[in-house]
Amino acid sequence: MLKEAGAAIGALVDLSCQEIYHSDAPRQHLGASIIGEECARKIWYSFRWATHGVYTGKQYRLFNTGHKEEIRFVEWFRSIGFEVSELDESTSQQHRISAVGGHFGGSLDSKACYRGGYGPKELQALISFLLNVNVLLEFKTHNKVNFAKLKNHGVILAFPKHYTQMSTYGTFYGMQYCIYAGYCKDDDSLYFEVVKPDHNICNDMLRKAEEVITQQTPPRKAGLDSSFWMCKKCTYAEICHNNQPMMLNCRSCRHAIAQDNKAWFCNHWKGFIPEDRQIEGCQMWAQLDNK
Repeated sequence: MLKEAGAAIGALVDLSCQEIYHSDAPRQHLGASIIGEECARKIWYSFRWATHGVYTGKQYRLFNTGHKEEIRFVEWFRSIGFEVSELDESTSQQHRISAVGGHFGGSLDSKACYRGGYGPKELQALISFLLNVNVLLEFKTHNKVNFAKLKNHGVILAFPKHYTQMSTYGTFYGMQYCIYAGYCKDDDSLYFEVVKPDHNICNDMLRKAEEVITQQTPPRKAGLDSSFWMCKKCTYAEICHNNQPMMLNCRSCRHAIAQDNKAWFCNHWKGFIPEDRQIEGCQMWAQLDNK
């Protein structure tokens, strides 16, 4: 009986985590964190709300681990002489970027400026080129396998999507350097890497974002069928390859068109769609072309 009671507590905690961390509405904007995905069709499905994943309590806790580690990273950077800015003073929100009519954007983990003054002088000298320079801080958590990959190959080769994200943020804010901070969830190991943002990557991603946002039909498929390596674990594989219906909402409807100022216009009702109604759809819903 005691063993079953423990299992019941675990099941209840999983259910609770689903309720605590689950959001009923998908993300409104196309995020800089996913624009580096290789498959443009996957990005398009995400932006058009083709489906909205519901995860297990364990998965939600893993997602939340990254948010918790951000607090510790900020503490550690401050302890070694960095001034860290987590929020935009004018909005009291995270520092953000926005483009393509407000439909593309994202939030920075933090901005920072190195002031020095902590630790052995020989170590301070190695990062003296960062003195009084504004830099982007990007925090990521990894399992042991991915962390080893990061240490062996560096962020640009190991996680190009993360480097794309940093290049996009760094270019928008005119930064010369980005600091990538990696955390291993298995053994608490840390990895830090200083990189320069690639402005050409940012420009390419802005063009890519505009194409995804303005297209009413999906980009070409990455693979011929769902057995392709990139498609095997994709959230949208059944919709993409097996014609599973999309989730009913305004964004997955062929009548909806993205407009400036984060707005969506309905070609059937000839009016703008309120943000809080987009997830509902209506009786005139007609699924986007999915060929």
